[in-house]
Amino acid sequence: GDLIYGRRKFIEKAAIATTGAVVVGGAITATAYHLQQQKSVKKTDSPAISFRQSVEPHSPPEILEGSHKQPSNEDPLPEDRGDENTKNPDSKTAAEGYNLENFAKNIEGILKTSKGEWKIFIKEVSGNVLYEKNKDALLHPASSIKPLIALLIFRHLQKNNILLNSKIDSTQQSFLEALTLMLVESNEEATERLTKFLATQYNLRDLVSSFGLKRTSIEPRQSTSFELGTILDQSFIQKLELRSDFITFYYSLLTEAAKRNTNRLSCLFETTKNQQEFDIEIYKKPGTLLNPPLLVDTAIITVISKKTKERHFFVFCIHGTGNGANFVDLEKTTTSLAMQFYSDILQHTFR
Repeated sequence: GDLIYGRRKFIEKAAIATTGAVVVGGAITATAYHLQQQKSVKKTDSPAISFRQSVEPHSPPEILEGSHKQPSNEDPLPEDRGDENTKNPDSKTAAEGYNLENFAKNIEGILKTSKGEWKIFIKEVSGNVLYEKNKDALLHPASSIKPLIALLIFRHLQKNNILLNSKIDSTQQSFLEALTLMLVESNEEATERLTKFLATQYNLRDLVSSFGLKRTSIEPRQSTSFELGTILDQSFIQKLELRSDFITFYYSLLTEAAKRNTNRLSCLFETTKNQQEFDIEIYKKPGTLLNPPLLVDTAIITVISKKTKERHFFVFCIHGTGNGANFVDLEKTTTSLAMQFYSDILQHTFR
């Protein structure tokens, strides 16, 4: 396993990233989203807000030697910024920029001819819902519950001023290594170790509820596509108020996880490789079961204009299972839905 995945090498790179020397993959986008000065944010009477900003790389705070400075209010969330200098009259909401009726019709067309039962939730980060289907229906999240476990661990470490390279228990495995194994390699042993650690410190149900999640649990694993999307949404815009070094590390792991999977939502990497208008970055944690067949993909998708460097952010959660579908059927449908999202939404983001 170490030879195939280069586990040790990636853990070293992730550790370097969190000290500010290197940022792994596309994690800088997620961190910059809530740390950098917002270049252009439009507030409207609509609940939909499009975030379009130019961001510059920065060095995150050190974590292994780490200061334990808590988040401050000096750089408020984008939706809290109301001064005229941050407004962009050229910004558009999703309703203005996309044909959502056509998008929904095309998605339903794919699902109608596909096997499986589907639960889907697609939205702008902190903005308009673009499509939803059975978003409140309970589902088995498989490995897509692991980002929540990581966020709960980060909050505990922050609350108690514990460093990432601290040991979890007598096994001598560090939080840094266990989190990397869990999110990048989907290692169940590391997941169980982190879950047991949380269970010794808290009531797990109360802990999950503290994130505002009413239908999600870690043991047993269950959630909804809406709440899986909410987890990604809130962590991305920093409503959880985690330290920037934790967020940088977190999204470096989700970036690596996305790059190791070339199908499903990750097919967008290949699709947009020669795109003239924009680049994309994907942060995701997929989940699968073979018996019964189950597939879930949860991701933050960032679209970056090549011309202006403006960015637009989407939450994409999709879950398919059962109803005569095998795993190949589920992967084929998920890829088709991702391509429809590319055609109807991504290609129109900066037009």
